[in-house]
Amino acid sequence: MHNLLFFLCLILCILIIIRIPFVKDCGLNKKTIIGLFIMKIAAGVTLSLISYHFSALNDYQVLNNDGITEYHLLAKNPKDFFLNIFYSPYQNAYGGYFDAVGSYWNDLRTNIIIKILAVINLISKGDFYINLLIFNFFGFLGHIALFRLFSSIYPNQKKIIIFCCFLIPTTLYFSSGIHKDLIVFAALSFYCYGLYFLLTESFSKKRFILTLFSFLLLLLMKNFLAVLLVPSTLGFIIVINKKLRPAITFAVIYVSGIIFFIISGFFLKDFQPLKIISSRQEEFVKLPKANSQIDINKLYPTINSFSHNLPQAINHGFLQPYIWKSYSLISFLPALELFLIQCLVFIAIFIKRKDVQFWTPFTVFCFSFSISMFLIIGYIIPNTNTIVRYKSLFLPFVLTPILCHMSFKKQHQSDTLFL
Repeated sequence: MHNLLFFLCLILCILIIIRIPFVKDCGLNKKTIIGLFIMKIAAGVTLSLISYHFSALNDYQVLNNDGITEYHLLAKNPKDFFLNIFYSPYQNAYGGYFDAVGSYWNDLRTNIIIKILAVINLISKGDFYINLLIFNFFGFLGHIALFRLFSSIYPNQKKIIIFCCFLIPTTLYFSSGIHKDLIVFAALSFYCYGLYFLLTESFSKKRFILTLFSFLLLLLMKNFLAVLLVPSTLGFIIVINKKLRPAITFAVIYVSGIIFFIISGFFLKDFQPLKIISSRQEEFVKLPKANSQIDINKLYPTINSFSHNLPQAINHGFLQPYIWKSYSLISFLPALELFLIQCLVFIAIFIKRKDVQFWTPFTVFCFSFSISMFLIIGYIIPNTNTIVRYKSLFLPFVLTPILCHMSFKKQHQSDTLFL
């Protein structure tokens, strides 16, 4: 009965999604849209089954169970349901915005997902896979936004863009569960979509609201990313409006930003970036050791410590996991993906297109926040499974420009298959 209900809901979601104007006008035919949507749902189901194999009380199942509890609260006491999200049980009340534990803001990320699940449970009655389906229904719109964005920039590269925006294995896998990763990826995609068209086309209230709402959602769900988006966005705005050289402009902004982060600890008591990052690493190290645990140097809130740990952060953030250190099929597959990506990046140096400029303002924008996140991940994460999961959300923003600037023969003709 549950399986039948799931498939009926899947069919309903498909019928709805192909009729949404934002999806209908993306440049893909219905069969392609349906196929991509089904693949996303399949990825979410696979992620859930694999997680359940290792632990019946994995993060995805725990969130769903908490959503059921909140659903009962919604039914019995709506007032408490809507007000308890503002309650902080901690001594510092609403302080500790960047803290990993003992922080209202850290709990809020989970509470937002639980509240959303509680509302969805009005329809699903707590069924895990129907909740997964509805979550991915909205998450799929983030992929569509990203596809519309890149297909506007690279109009003759649809095959590549479809792969990068929908089918990068780890991105598809980790952005398809009942978790903050799905929300973060969708919010980041909509933010980039809204920002790009706000600056390159005419201003519209809808785009402005979409961009603002997406950024506020990132502030709540992944504050490190939201902070790193600020200098990237500033650089993008300046380059577009002043017609300056992107690489130089972004370099000046980031060097200035790094200097500000370093000296801010001396005059801003509540915002000390070096201490925040080192504290976050300490919290990760305290967690139980995983099978994919790797050695990581202790990070101190000093310039010397960050400089000393930089080579290791680059290694962990950009080169891990290694294929030869895989301990199972599950660890081998993302390592293989990373190896293939590294090969593609190397090949792209030699077969890049000469008719299209690579270092465009938007390319530099994407690279700046993605590379910054890779470095932060390299500094603080002590196991490769988590490194893969965190990095996966940013791969489309790096890989799409690289592949679209590679010289593939007959690419233009093959794209007509998707029109």
